[in-house]
Amino acid sequence: MNPLAPSTEKTIFASYKDLGRICRPNDIIYIDDGKIICLVVELDETGLHCEVKAGGELLGNRAMKLVGGKHESLPVLNKMDYTDISRYVE
Repeated sequence: MNPLAPSTEKTIFASYKDLGRICRPNDIIYIDDGKIICLVVELDETGLHCEVKAGGELLGNRAMKLVGGKHESLPVLNKMDYTDISRYVE
C-alpha cells in the first residue's frame, strides 16, 4: 500500500507503516478526535480491515488514536514536520 495514495470511500491510507504491527482484531481506532470510530476486524497483507462504528466526513491530516496505550508508539511528528522544523533550528 502506498501511504501517500488518496483515500477512497472504502479505504483510508495512513502514513504510519507499522500500524498493522501494533493493531489486533477488536482494537478500536479513533480518528479526528473520536469523530470517526473504527473497530479492527481483520489484518492481512493489504492492511487493516475495519468496521466503522461511528462515521463522518474524514478530512486530510487528522489524528489517529489507538485504545489501550497503543497510540503511544505512533510517531508524534512526521517527515514533513521534521523538514519544517529544520528550517528554524540552526
